Amino acid sequence: MPTPTYIALANTTLSSNTGTVTFSNIPNTYRDLVAVINVVGLTGTPTARGGYMTFNGAGGSAVYMESGLSSGTSEMLMPFSTNHGVFIINIMDYSATDKHKTILARAGTAASSSLWLIAGRYASTNAVTSIAFIGPDDTSDQFLSGSTFALYGIAS
Repeated sequence: MPTPTYIALANTTLSSNTGTVTFSNIPNTYRDLVAVINVVGLTGTPTARGGYMTFNGAGGSAVYMESGLSSGTSEMLMPFSTNHGVFIINIMDYSATDKHKTILARAGTAASSSLWLIAGRYASTNAVTSIAFIGPDDTSDQFLSGSTFALYGIAS
């Protein structure tokens, strides 16, 4: 079995506070995607629901998740907070057009010493061509300058 290889597709370090970070025009040439996010913190006072992630600008019933956070049908919730946190998100079979996509995320925050394990699915047969990471309220709760967002394609 070949060893999977991470290919850097995009890397962003915020130079100013930003409410939404989007990776678009994602090529469909890899098996899986991995996003690695290092959030320095958020402005404002985020609500308990945390931030979220969407695919292809989708809302409605496109994304469904189950975790310790809650369940939803419009986006996948992520425990973004005012504290430093690291997030690793695996999106399996993102370019497949014959099945739903599985998402596994791990998140840890410094202040609470918490570890979140999140599983979800993108309930669509559309290939993932863009991913947006959005603070709890993209106008008042923004990711702080210095936060980093990286996206990798997994080749096998």
